[in-house]
Amino acid sequence: MLRVSRSFLAIVFCVAVHAAIAAADGPPVAPVRNAADDHWGVKVDDPYRYMENLKDPDVQAWFKGQSDYTGGVLAKLPGRDEMLARIKELDNGRPYRISQIHRMRDGRLFYMKINAGEILGKLYTRSKLEGEEKLLVDPSARPAPDGGHYSLSFAEPSPDGRRVTYGLALSGSEQDVLHVVDVASGTELSDTIDRMEDGYTAPQWLPDGSGFYYSRRQKLPADAPATEVYKRSVARLHRLGTDADADPAVLGMDLWPNVTMADVDFPSIVLARGSKWAIGKIKHGDSNPLTLYAAPLGTTADLSKQEGATSPWTLVCDVPDSVVDFAVHGDQIYLLTSHHAPRFQVVRTFLGKQGACEDFFYYDPKTN
Repeated sequence: MLRVSRSFLAIVFCVAVHAAIAAADGPPVAPVRNAADDHWGVKVDDPYRYMENLKDPDVQAWFKGQSDYTGGVLAKLPGRDEMLARIKELDNGRPYRISQIHRMRDGRLFYMKINAGEILGKLYTRSKLEGEEKLLVDPSARPAPDGGHYSLSFAEPSPDGRRVTYGLALSGSEQDVLHVVDVASGTELSDTIDRMEDGYTAPQWLPDGSGFYYSRRQKLPADAPATEVYKRSVARLHRLGTDADADPAVLGMDLWPNVTMADVDFPSIVLARGSKWAIGKIKHGDSNPLTLYAAPLGTTADLSKQEGATSPWTLVCDVPDSVVDFAVHGDQIYLLTSHHAPRFQVVRTFLGKQGACEDFFYYDPKTN
């Protein structure tokens, strides 16, 4: 029997869509309502600024018209129902999909799993590879407001595997609410933290499991522009059982005199197993190059800003060094950089040593 791949179906579908669009009447046209601004003597026109007001009835009608037009085009595609049935068959051809696997030192496993026919991942654990599977978190079992749904965005077990932090996002939101679950009992701890950003560094547990580092958006006053939420994010330290709104800052704008940040930069903390160093990672919007700092964890692993304390951070690399990824091993850090290397290269340096990429040790797999 002829087996049809999903890629081939996608090509056929695109061709059919273009043909259907060509044969259909045009979509609704948005009216022009120009708004002009003067920037230092230069006139800048903005003919569709009114569309920023999503509560405008005319804007809502335009969106609905676009949706109705698209639905009409797709409904006329020949073989659409058969193609959809085939795609579902391919999706359900494997019993499950597993991702975000965490294997602990004692062999315990934590992972996300989506069974065939499901659309949301769930968090599972087992004592060993051959052990019995245990469901820890099922987002589909939680009622969501306004007919929405929750989905799991991350899950991070503590070093001893006793607890897991996980993020719940509401109906596709890019902001998560952090929760903590006790693995043995399956009960939720009282620690919940909102205004966490999906897609950035997941919470990093302290070595003793007493708390974790995480990054949080600022809390805006009611009259603040919505875009302000993307500014002045701060990396903080949370101890289990304490008030998250009182969590001390660790890395952020204007926090340490030798750490330079813009208001749109996003800071986070990265801890590597077996290393006595913390990495302060600063992501500059959607730009790829990272700024990295390093700080010794010490006995308490507390890097929060204390009154009169000097900065624990040492610069590792900055934007001109073109570092896009890194890995820590003990007292060393390996950096993936395009600095003087259009096809990228791996360089190495020792943590706590300040310098630019020109001073790094180039990694040679034949000799290192």
